[in-house]
Amino acid sequence: MSRQRNVPGTGFSVTCVCGTVYNTDDSHVGKRLRCQCGREVAIQRPVAEPLQILGAAPRVSRRRHAASAPPTGWQNIAESIRWRLRDMTSVWPSRVGAAVRSALHRLRAEASSRNGVRRWTVRLSLAYGLCAIVAWLLLVNTSESFLPATFLAYGPRFVLLFPLVLLVPLALVSARSVLLPLAIAAWVVVGPIMGGRVSWRTVWRTIPSSVPPGTIRLLTFNVEGGKDVSKHLRELVARLQPQLIGLQECGDPAWDSLQALPNLYFHRHSNLCTASRWPFVSFDSMPRAAFTRVSSLGYGGTALVARYVVATEHGRVVLVNLHLETARKGLEQFEGRSGFLPDRFRDWFTEPALDSGRATARFKINARIRDQESERAAVWSTQGDQQIPVVVIGDFNLPSESTIFRRNWARLHDAFDESGTGMGWSKAEGPLLRIRVDHVLTNDAAPHAIGTWLGPALGSDHRPVIADLEWRGQ
Repeated sequence: MSRQRNVPGTGFSVTCVCGTVYNTDDSHVGKRLRCQCGREVAIQRPVAEPLQILGAAPRVSRRRHAASAPPTGWQNIAESIRWRLRDMTSVWPSRVGAAVRSALHRLRAEASSRNGVRRWTVRLSLAYGLCAIVAWLLLVNTSESFLPATFLAYGPRFVLLFPLVLLVPLALVSARSVLLPLAIAAWVVVGPIMGGRVSWRTVWRTIPSSVPPGTIRLLTFNVEGGKDVSKHLRELVARLQPQLIGLQECGDPAWDSLQALPNLYFHRHSNLCTASRWPFVSFDSMPRAAFTRVSSLGYGGTALVARYVVATEHGRVVLVNLHLETARKGLEQFEGRSGFLPDRFRDWFTEPALDSGRATARFKINARIRDQESERAAVWSTQGDQQIPVVVIGDFNLPSESTIFRRNWARLHDAFDESGTGMGWSKAEGPLLRIRVDHVLTNDAAPHAIGTWLGPALGSDHRPVIADLEWRGQ
């Protein structure tokens, strides 16, 4: 059989579903032909059309007669679009399926190749991709209940990219068919696991020097007491011009420096300092007596949540400034002397032996306390009329992939997820640990995020988070 379009004398043509025409003859009738798209078609001689009676004019339907008229420009465009859509819906799935089957067949062949380097490159690459997907599923589903997933959530996740340093060069040399699976695995690690985001709002834009009209600019910053930050706070506020400011771990140096800023209203609750360009209408704090008793036992229980009603020029806005408990209280028995992870690998061998049973129990108690604390804070922060704009800022001590964070705060919008670019690592500890635990969240009635950025390092183990929220309709 041939694929020529011109049908020879006694032969006939067979058209595949994908549109390819094959020429054949009666010797192949009853057989099945496999097309290039992977589908099969039965070879049958077409039924001959009945001869027309001599002298009788052929019957042409009105629809065909109308179609024979010369089309206009718009009709040509519409017809072209219709045929392209028809090709996309009928031919492309077949071609994609054929390409996928061909790629899988090639991977299977190379995974059993006699070339040892090629064989093991394919096998290790596929195993790496599978491990990346499993790590992602464990992270988002068991990060606060399964200890290895917890170490992944609160540890240096970028170590999952290290195998690519070896696998990518091997794939380029011996098995290029695994480059696509490796690229997918790298995307899983950088995006869903490490929290990488790309937003068209901020991918090419830095923090604007002035606040756009109809926009509220917020700044949240854990100043770690403020001894070092207080020297730079005035310059930071003058350059960024935030209209709402929330500081956590705000000691006397930071509070004194904040009060020295002009044209702001101030309030301090424990180690939470809040400032606003507009006056505060009311203030309330979340009851935390139960968490205070638990905290005295050493398992954690910060639960500092301050709620303000601010009279802005666009109406009243609820601003919540909070600082929640850290997972460190449950993981500190697994720490080295130099931090969450030892600064030097030899420290792993010099740390005292751990009572694994006691450490695991402490980890579970801390996770339960943090879950209850986060649940109460989420409900208390958004209480009242759902039509009132609510903005929650602060140090949550929870990454966005944490099961506690996703379970309790998922109904609010994350400003960095919607308008941030990069990893958003706002917390640094030691040479390895980088994590995003400082968030800006909004409810449906609040202005939506049009830009979220990280500020400069100013001496704290956190970096400030700046977010621009635009009122709808502006």
